[in-house]
Amino acid sequence: MPACLSTTLKKLDSVSEANRVILQSFYEYMLSKDHKGDRHIINLLTLLISLDKFISFANKDFTTINSKEQILKFLNHQYLEKDGKWVEREHDADGKYISSFNLNLGLLKTFFRWLFNSNKDKSEEDWKTPPFLKKIKSKKPLRDSPYGINDIWELDDVLTIVSYEPELRNQAIITLLWDLDARPHEITALRIKDIILNEQYGEGNIPSNTKTGGGPILLTSSFTYIRDWINRHPFKNEPNVKLICSLVNGASVTSQLIGQVLNKLRDRIKRLLQSGVIDAQRKQKLEYLLRTKKWNPYCFRHSAITDDSDHLPEFVLKKKVRWVMGSKQPSRYIKNRMGDELKNKILEHNGIKIVNKQTRMVSRPCVSCGYVNKLESKFCENPTNGCHYPQTQLAFDEIKMAEQTKIQQLVAVEIQAKDQEMYELKGQMSQMMQTFESYHGLAKKRMNQMETALDSLQIRLPSIGINLGLVL
Repeated sequence: MPACLSTTLKKLDSVSEANRVILQSFYEYMLSKDHKGDRHIINLLTLLISLDKFISFANKDFTTINSKEQILKFLNHQYLEKDGKWVEREHDADGKYISSFNLNLGLLKTFFRWLFNSNKDKSEEDWKTPPFLKKIKSKKPLRDSPYGINDIWELDDVLTIVSYEPELRNQAIITLLWDLDARPHEITALRIKDIILNEQYGEGNIPSNTKTGGGPILLTSSFTYIRDWINRHPFKNEPNVKLICSLVNGASVTSQLIGQVLNKLRDRIKRLLQSGVIDAQRKQKLEYLLRTKKWNPYCFRHSAITDDSDHLPEFVLKKKVRWVMGSKQPSRYIKNRMGDELKNKILEHNGIKIVNKQTRMVSRPCVSCGYVNKLESKFCENPTNGCHYPQTQLAFDEIKMAEQTKIQQLVAVEIQAKDQEMYELKGQMSQMMQTFESYHGLAKKRMNQMETALDSLQIRLPSIGINLGLVL
């Protein structure tokens, strides 16, 4: 894990005394200029601490370095902490050696320009690079960009993975990477007061103490996430606090957090795929993104710039990306691909019309109350009136299915009540039949008794008549 600035400053204690004094003065100079981000300062100090270690065997300090060969020897070696020795750098096929060489050469030029000019009565514009460093030229990269066409993200890809991020702050971070074409430290440098929220979009400025001095920004795909995150920010009423803060205590965070957020989201999506809770269509797309895309902040920056280059003129692109006019960076960031607008123009010229071209959506304005919802929101999330109006066809289908289920439940309850009523009626009828049969049996028994008595009476009547005659 990359070191934080406080950790790097503690390492100055291991530097030789003469060089420690120089580095402390250089650190104070960088702070006074207020245009160097923490990451840049860390990279500079780490490299210079390494240079001190490299020349320590000869008991030299930085002021004694005066030859091209000394610098080249240092740039072509690296120190292995595990083995405790310096080894020559390997020339890899991916060009990482060249990237490291050019980066470190640029950092050394920054330091030695200060070292050899700061004690002179000159403005910084008149500072000159020492001759021994001027002779060292940057190496030509093996390729213009470390990212290929297949590594590049599309906005739809970004919004797809954002929907699987559980933390609102992290959703804001990922979409800011895209909207701002941002370097990681530019996101962590933002303060709440740097953001202005309008009804359907946001705007603001990146602070000046960043790599290229900041500049204006527009929030489109990140708008809903930033708006909702500011509402939940632990210090939302303090305009000077950092927009992106710790979820634990609200403290400021370093730019390394951005990479950690992306790595954790990638691991989370892997676990969800393994658990089988994602439908087949989404599963196929997520597996493709895991397999082909680079999940690091600078690849998101490259991707956003590439997307912007498809529809923005170069001078507008440079302004949005915060490049100085005349910068050669476009050749590094803009890919040799055919954008949708160019492709459609070529097809139309050849008689092929693209129909039903849909406008790219980054949010969902509610048709009922006008509240701007996140793209993945199925229902309106307006906190003021509890609108909850459905925003997608899936939401409408869910409501329809819920209503059908409710109707089926009501019908089932009604049928069950009718069945119970019929059952009770059958019981009553059965009981009445039993009562009737009981009375019928009793009546039949009494009839039999009466018939028997009548028969007996009929047998006795003649004898009674004879006796009466005798008497008379």
